[in-house]
Amino acid sequence: MEKRRVFGGADVEFDGELIVAVDFNQIAGLRYELGQIVYSNGRLWTPYGNLGIITKLQEPFSAGHTENVIGVWFEGARQVLWMKPKDLLHPGKKP
Repeated sequence: MEKRRVFGGADVEFDGELIVAVDFNQIAGLRYELGQIVYSNGRLWTPYGNLGIITKLQEPFSAGHTENVIGVWFEGARQVLWMKPKDLLHPGKKP
């Protein structure tokens, strides 16, 4: 696995070309990995506490700002929803 720091201070872990983890530790103490269970904070598209699994990650700050870089498949959703860290409850916190 290769680890690389990107603009904005986030650490991105790669397995070949695949992004397997994004660590926003320098920004907000947040780390997201493929397959990680997360919960919606209710800001966008899904109700508060709705369970989801991270299925895709994109490199943060590739457009110069925090984009929707975390692809989450929520219970009851028809497709992956792209979210920012602020759209999810803090990792490890359950509703």
